[in-house]
Amino acid sequence: MKLVKNKSVLVVDDDQSFLEILARFMTLYGFDPVYQAGNGRMALELFEQHPVDLLITDINMPEISGMELMEQIREKDQDLPIIVISGWIKEDHLPLLEPYRVEETIFKPFRMESIAVVIERLFSDERPG
Repeated sequence: MKLVKNKSVLVVDDDQSFLEILARFMTLYGFDPVYQAGNGRMALELFEQHPVDLLITDINMPEISGMELMEQIREKDQDLPIIVISGWIKEDHLPLLEPYRVEETIFKPFRMESIAVVIERLFSDERPG
């Protein structure tokens, strides 16, 4: 696993224990800072204060859903890589995500290596080699 350098991430999930585990993994993976939000409204506030290099978000959340969050973020940043993690969305829902240009959708439950593979792909062009 190659560490990411000089990149920030915003991790959004309403399951607090899962959010903490995912944020810890992002820290171990090298992201700094790692911002955490328990819902879409909090995530939007953080994003406006601290633009990030990667968004990892759940879909089914209170206040502002992941879909609404992505819609509002896309109005501000067309190029931000987005990874969706969800136990709610299924394969046949994937066309609903197309307008948000999601890099990858990972279905819960999953292994952290699944996210690592996507991150490696997203940031591999920035590595010397």
